Amino acid sequence: MPNIALSFRRLSRRKILIVFDDVSCFNQIESLIGSLDWFMPGSRIIITTRDKQVLRNWGVKKIYEMEALEYDHALELFSRHAFKQTHPVVGYEELSSKVMEYAQGVPLALKVLGCFLFGREKEVWKSAINKLKSILHPSIQEILKISYDGLDDKEKNIFLDVACFFKGEDVYSVMKFLDASGFYPEIGISVLVDKSLIVISNNDRITMHDLLQELGRDIVLQESVNPGNRSRLWYHEDIYGVLTYNMGTEKIEGICLDMSKVKEICLNPDTFTKMCRLRFLKFYSSINGENKCQVSDFRALRFAEVRYLHWHGYPFKSLPSNIHPEKLVILEMPHSNIEQLSESVQHHGKLNQIIMAACNIFTKTPNPSLIQHLNKLVILNLSGCSKLKSLPEISSAGNIEKILLDGTAIKELPSSIGCLSRLLELDLGDCKNLKSLPSSLCKLKSLEEICLRGSAIEELPSPIECLSALCVLDLGDCKSLKSLKLPFDGLYSLTYLYLTDCAITELPESLGLLSSLEELYLERNNFERIPESIIRLSKLSSLLVSYCERLQTLPKLPCNLYWLDAQHCTTLESLSGLFSSYKCVCFYLNENFKLDRKLRGIVEDALQNIQLMATARWKEIREKISYPALQGHVVLPGNEIPMWFSSQGMGSSITLKMQPGCFSNNKVLGFVFCAIVAFRDHHVRDWSFKFYCEFKIKLKDCDPHVIQRYLGRVNYVEPDHLLLGYYFFNHQDLNGCWEYNCIPEAVQFYFKKVLGSETETLDCCGVKKCGIHLFHASDSMDSMEDPSKVFNRKEVEEPHPKRLKYL
Repeated sequence: MPNIALSFRRLSRRKILIVFDDVSCFNQIESLIGSLDWFMPGSRIIITTRDKQVLRNWGVKKIYEMEALEYDHALELFSRHAFKQTHPVVGYEELSSKVMEYAQGVPLALKVLGCFLFGREKEVWKSAINKLKSILHPSIQEILKISYDGLDDKEKNIFLDVACFFKGEDVYSVMKFLDASGFYPEIGISVLVDKSLIVISNNDRITMHDLLQELGRDIVLQESVNPGNRSRLWYHEDIYGVLTYNMGTEKIEGICLDMSKVKEICLNPDTFTKMCRLRFLKFYSSINGENKCQVSDFRALRFAEVRYLHWHGYPFKSLPSNIHPEKLVILEMPHSNIEQLSESVQHHGKLNQIIMAACNIFTKTPNPSLIQHLNKLVILNLSGCSKLKSLPEISSAGNIEKILLDGTAIKELPSSIGCLSRLLELDLGDCKNLKSLPSSLCKLKSLEEICLRGSAIEELPSPIECLSALCVLDLGDCKSLKSLKLPFDGLYSLTYLYLTDCAITELPESLGLLSSLEELYLERNNFERIPESIIRLSKLSSLLVSYCERLQTLPKLPCNLYWLDAQHCTTLESLSGLFSSYKCVCFYLNENFKLDRKLRGIVEDALQNIQLMATARWKEIREKISYPALQGHVVLPGNEIPMWFSSQGMGSSITLKMQPGCFSNNKVLGFVFCAIVAFRDHHVRDWSFKFYCEFKIKLKDCDPHVIQRYLGRVNYVEPDHLLLGYYFFNHQDLNGCWEYNCIPEAVQFYFKKVLGSETETLDCCGVKKCGIHLFHASDSMDSMEDPSKVFNRKEVEEPHPKRLKYL
């Protein structure tokens, strides 16, 4: 080891590249090369590890997290091992697709499964794929288990709880449960994230790769052949047997049963007595909402160690009396027969979350003297309790962050709600008896979300502009709202504003003061214009004004607008600077037939904007190693392909004539497409469709290959409409096409139903005509002239040598 360190010191006067693979601890690097100060500026050190903390300890500033392979590249990697070529052989496409779905872009799984399935018959493939759904392949398990084996006992328990019960759940609720279980989740969750065993999503959900979930569940399955001797139960058949035949033991710590998958279970009064270590119990129903767990006497239920109790359709009017008051942190009894929270709830001082959603006979919350004991309560969910008419004074529940009262019969809120200084979310949607809110609500500096959708609210409290943290305001379907004279100047954090179907006849100029607004929903209203001040909303990415049948004009829109839905604005006559953005765009202008005479100008603006984006993409390609795909589209009335598209065809396909080497040096940037779409069946009026194209690619020394690309989403339209869009390749697309000397031979467009089968053939819609342009960038392109001239026919036929050209 000293000699190795000495060798590194001798290299300290040179620029060097060092790669350390699969480093597990900081000392491994430190003992080899010591400090970063040893190396000459310009040196590069690459470290791969399963633990981010190793990188932090050594002062690494740039951490790159490996991403799953995109579908096409995953399929190619799998095919190289399963078929010894770059794509599946004929007849194995659907089976290969199922393997792709299982592996989810993980190279290890793709290689292992490809080698395992190579040379095997279709029936063997089918059997193997079915087996993978329940048993992880040993070679995959062996590699994945390395990270698990490096955890301590607390961290292992957290990992197994997540794998068996909590994938996709809210991280904060899960942490409350894990903390009550004694697992120290603050550090434990952090360690699992650093080791890439779990991920915390942008909306604060715990997620993990399916293969890691299978690993965790396999570890539990290996605890015992007898389900009653395993720590965690989630498979409905195992749970049914344990509960029906009273086979539970002290080994069981958690049960999660989907009751929609089993027959009715008659619970023995002693069923839970043997499960003296039971921490987690969840009886839920994913389909019909029926409670299938029956017990003769709720007083016999023993839940002394339970921290998390969820029982959908709980059949009794009172809570079980044998719950340990200092251990229960989450109580969820949706659709239950509970009439009210009894006085016993005051003893549950650690109770963090109460959910009584859709309890139709629930009429009363605890009185104020009882609520004051629930000082750890964070979530109160009484959603859908249709007979609940009032909420008591709740000033003492100072830690509460979320109150959900949507669908209740509540008539007013107590003024003490202004004392809930930590309240983040208030949901009063569909409260048909609620006409006003107390002014004390405006004291809540932390409040981020208010939902009043479908309520009888007549006016908003004053001064609402004091809600400086408010991010979401939902007033959709509030037809009793007297006016929209909101003092927008104080709502600096407002990001999402929902004003759908509010019978609004005029929008205020102050709309432009919402400097943080990103999404604005204005569908089904009666205004004729949108204030020009909307241009000042620099962060606005989505604007929805569909079915505003009196809307006559759209002003110049913000430059960052990504999504515009203006379908069925039947009096819309003019647009202003619609395609001023260089970003990805999805604009829907279908069924706006007064725009017909403006169609040429709209299309020319769109093509010009795409030209500018192509120039920006060429610059990006020259300056960056990696870059994402870019795409966008617009739908509007029309039945002709613009002459600008030199490659056109009747029907849904076009044959292309391309020269060898067309992808060399990344010269092909992407393509612009145009299709005339038609729907032939009125029964699909409420459907949505995915629009795809397939490129038939000729590969060097290989059979032709098909590349599929998703281009956008289209709703039912009539009569014929024009779908115009673009797709710019990412770095992997271009590098792959260049490496294999790809030559595009043909392109075909088609639809798939959203939420339908991926292989479903749709006869209800089709492509009447289509056109395509491939963007080609000259090697010597260093600048670009005035883009407004690009659509002059002469210039298209005789392109400038330094401008983008079309193949």
